Amino acid sequence: MDTVLQAFIFLAAVPCALIAIKKTRSIINPVTLMIGLFFVPMFFAAFRLSGLQSSTWDYETYVALICTIGTWLIIPTLAIALFYKKATPTAPRNREAFLYAYRSFSLLVISFYFLGNHLQAGMLLPIFHPEVAFAIHDEFPGGVRFFARATPAAAVLSYLAFYHYRRKIDVVIFLALFLTPLSRLSRIDPAITIIAIALIYPIAPLFKQTLRNYTVIAASLIALLLAGSELGNQRQNRFGEYEFKYAEMIKWKPEAVGPSEVWPVLYGYTALSFENLDATIASHNGRFTYVLYSFDWLYSGFLKLNWITPYERARYENFQREIISGAATVPTALFPF
Repeated sequence: MDTVLQAFIFLAAVPCALIAIKKTRSIINPVTLMIGLFFVPMFFAAFRLSGLQSSTWDYETYVALICTIGTWLIIPTLAIALFYKKATPTAPRNREAFLYAYRSFSLLVISFYFLGNHLQAGMLLPIFHPEVAFAIHDEFPGGVRFFARATPAAAVLSYLAFYHYRRKIDVVIFLALFLTPLSRLSRIDPAITIIAIALIYPIAPLFKQTLRNYTVIAASLIALLLAGSELGNQRQNRFGEYEFKYAEMIKWKPEAVGPSEVWPVLYGYTALSFENLDATIASHNGRFTYVLYSFDWLYSGFLKLNWITPYERARYENFQREIISGAATVPTALFPF
C-alpha cells in the first residue's frame, strides 16, 4: 500500500507542479509549497526510515492521505489553472496611517513576547538559561499567547511595508520580529514567517525572479535549515549539558545523517508526523463527530473557543492526539479532519 500511495503522490505532484509553475510563472507558488511541505514528507514517510514507525498504517489513514491528493493538490491546481490572474499588491492609500498602525502592532507583538518570557521564566532572555528555555519554548500564558504568537503576521506586514516604501527601519523591524522567538529557542514562528513570505513573494518580489536570485534564495534557505537543525540539537542537549543524538532518539535507519544530523531531524519533524496521525486515527477508529471537529480551525483558530474551559476540556478529552515519541509531537494538519 505504501508503494501505491507513493505512486499516487508522484503521478499527481509532477503535472500539478508544472501546471502551477507555467500558470503563475513562478517556481514558488501555493501548489509547489504544498508539495514541498506536505506531500514530499508524506512520500518519504512511506519509506519507513525510522525504527519508531509501524510496518504499515491503518486502512483509514491511507484513505485520508489519498483524499488529500485530490483536495489539497489537484483541486488547488485546477483553481490556479482556471482562475489565476497575475496581481500586484497596491500600496495603502494612507501611507503614514498604515506605517503607524503596523509598527505599533509590531511593537505590541514583541512586547507581549517578552512579557511572556518574563511571566514564565522571570527573565526577558531565557536563551541564556537553556533548561528554562527548553521548558517554555512552545508554551505561553493564555492571553499573552494571542499577541506573542503573531510574529509571522507582523513580519509579513513589515515585508510589505519595505516592498512598497523601501525604508530601512522596516528591515530592522522584520529582523526583530523574526529573531524574537529565538529569545526562548523557539523555531516554529520563524519557520511560519518564511513560509508566509514565500506565499506572497511571487506577487511582491523584492528581487527579479532570475535563476541567480533563486540560487541565492535556495542557498540562504539551506543555511537556515542547517542552523535550525543545529539549534534543535543544542536545545535538546541544553548546549552541552547532555549528549542526546536525534538520530538515536528516532531510531534512524540509514547510516547517513548529514551535517548537524539534518536528515533525521527533517524526517522526525515532518515524515514522523504521519506516524502520529496514523496512531491517532487508530485510537479514534469508530468514533465520529459528524464533521464538527473539522471546523476546529474556526473554533480554536479564529473564535478562540479553546480559551473557554468547557470547550477546551472536551477538546482535550475527546480528541487527544497520540504521540509515538517526544522527538516528534505533531500529527499533521489532518488531525482535526
